[in-house]
Amino acid sequence: MSVFQKRFIKVVEAANVLDDMADDKEAMAATLDQGASPTDYEVNAPSLSTKDVLKQSYEMQAGELQQWISEIDKFVQYINGDTDVSIQSKLHNASCDTMFEKIASSESKKIARVASELSALVQSFKGYLISGKNG
Repeated sequence: MSVFQKRFIKVVEAANVLDDMADDKEAMAATLDQGASPTDYEVNAPSLSTKDVLKQSYEMQAGELQQWISEIDKFVQYINGDTDVSIQSKLHNASCDTMFEKIASSESKKIARVASELSALVQSFKGYLISGKNG
């Protein structure tokens, strides 16, 4: 947990929210129509500790990061995979004097470089996932 997270937790836990709630109820009661009570508008929200909220936030972010990793991996396979449907394979197997053959001769290295950079990004994202689990 970072220094800022620890300080945030201390500030939130140290705040005395109960005093403010009494003042809020009185103010609300003064604005309501006759016969209405502030308790009519109360909501029973589940009480979560700050650590639970941080854990839920991390889990949501980790799930989204996993989706990003999956999508980027799919794209890397699409442009530079070893299957017959990848762009690089189609360009490599292109007939002479075709548009694909011209693209292959000028862009194959660029495609491989882009795939390499995207793969490196995926590895960085995985590192964040691992460090987040340990932190």
